[in-house]
Amino acid sequence: MLITLQLSKDLANLQRDLNLNGFYVHADSQYLRRRNFVQLSVIKPDFDIAIDQLHNILGYYKQIIDA
Repeated sequence: MLITLQLSKDLANLQRDLNLNGFYVHADSQYLRRRNFVQLSVIKPDFDIAIDQLHNILGYYKQIIDA
């Protein structure tokens, strides 16, 4: 499963943080960088767990941004 996210500037460090949390993140190509996209690769049996982790991480970022 491949998930593509378009990031705002507030989420500039998300790629690194997702990597540190065990996500396989693709964002280094010129195409992805130009569009502020990150792509996550998730193997199907772990998809639900990965989505929950992603929601937790994004929730944390939202708390920091809103503070």
